[in-house]
Parts: sequence; structure tokens; C-alpha cells
Amino acid sequence: MNREDIALLIERERAHVGGLPVRTDKVYTSQEWLIKKNYSRAYEYWSDAKYLILERVYLQSRNVNVVAILLQRQPHIVREKLEEKRLLE
Repeated sequence: MNREDIALLIERERAHVGGLPVRTDKVYTSQEWLIKKNYSRAYEYWSDAKYLILERVYLQSRNVNVVAILLQRQPHIVREKLEEKRLLE
């Protein structure tokens, strides 16, 4: 995928991510807040809907960083989830 295709993919999927629930039951440490500053959905639960987005976007882009940007998650966490799903090439 070229940059334009990636931008379109992220824009198309952004509405799905925006509709995902936000965790409200956690008290974050100062270190966790620093991470959330850069990755606003860090420490959120992984719902079935998030896994569907993860799979769909990765299978289209084949790029961990694209998925991480869209899901607002740390790239190494996205990579772990893709490995768990046996999707990472």
C-alpha cells in the first residue's frame, strides 16, 4: 500500500475505533499516564470488535505501525496480538 492508500484506510476505519468503549475502571500510575499520552488507548481491554479491526486493517495494510496508529496502541503490543492470532508474517 502506498501512503495515500494507508491514509484512506485509516480514515475509513477511524469511525469504527471511535465507537469502541473506553475503560473507566482503572487507576493509572504515572508511568502508565505517560504511555497513554502517546498511545491514548493503551491499557484498554481488547474486545472482539478491536480484534476484528486489528485483523481487517493488518490484512489490508500488512503494516504493524498502521494498525498501531489507528488503534492508538503501542506497536509492540499490536505485534503481540497479531502473533497470538497467527497473522504476523
